[in-house]
Amino acid sequence: LTDSEAVTAYANIRQVYDYYLNVLGRKSTDDKGKKIRVIMNYHKYKNQVNACYSGQADYSGICLGPKGGVEKCVDILGHEFTHGVNRHIWYPVYANQSGAIDEAYADIMGEFVQHYTLDEHAENRDIGANRKFNNNYTMDDYIENHKDEPPTEDNDYGYVHKYSQIISHAAYLIQDKWPHKLCLGEPSALFYRSMQYLGSNSGFQDCYWALLQTVMKTTENDDPNKMIGAIADAFLETRIMSSRGSGTRTVTGTVTDKRTGEGVPGVTVEAYPVNSNKCETYTITNSKGEYSLK
Repeated sequence: LTDSEAVTAYANIRQVYDYYLNVLGRKSTDDKGKKIRVIMNYHKYKNQVNACYSGQADYSGICLGPKGGVEKCVDILGHEFTHGVNRHIWYPVYANQSGAIDEAYADIMGEFVQHYTLDEHAENRDIGANRKFNNNYTMDDYIENHKDEPPTEDNDYGYVHKYSQIISHAAYLIQDKWPHKLCLGEPSALFYRSMQYLGSNSGFQDCYWALLQTVMKTTENDDPNKMIGAIADAFLETRIMSSRGSGTRTVTGTVTDKRTGEGVPGVTVEAYPVNSNKCETYTITNSKGEYSLK
């Protein structure tokens, strides 16, 4: 460990701390000014390029391995800091979908801290990160490949890093489909504020509802429909909110506002079998108010 590495780590974690404070209005991981401690040459990562979050009663630990220069990567420090924020707001169970959301939000917020926007890579490409925002992962991948094996350390607690890319992909699409040029801090505020609507066992669909709630309850959104449309389209394109019925017939339609005749995005549309009150499948309307149920 050199003095310059320690100085770099301090400067970059300060940038993360200041972003959360000045852009999002949050004072440290717990919003109460909890101390942040950067632990260099972390003993569990001997000769590894890695980092992790370690929450303690009196401080939040950002633990960095000795290899790869991770202290130089603002997005990685922001990623680990965000794990601490997640722990204090919605305390995700680190397994399966809730663990994947935890990892996705850490990637998303870390990138916003570094670049104010989501680029191709979910973590700094210089150290060989293999996750991307602009990827082809969808809910189909999760359903097809995520079998009933219990989450363990050997399978990355239900492949949380791999399937975090489904939510990261949705975030990238939301940014791409947003109805106006994004202002500084606007996209990060959307995801940060949505954390309050997540719970410890939240799944991918809960993430959609959390983002929707955030838009609906943000008073400065005079006309939220276009923003809801961007979120709906992203979660439909990643097939998180797509219909998955077992029927052979597809029913399509459009939900419109009676006053304006315009399509209404983000509306839940359900299908029930004849003589049954049990919903068989459901979906949401896209940005044009259109839906497709199978």
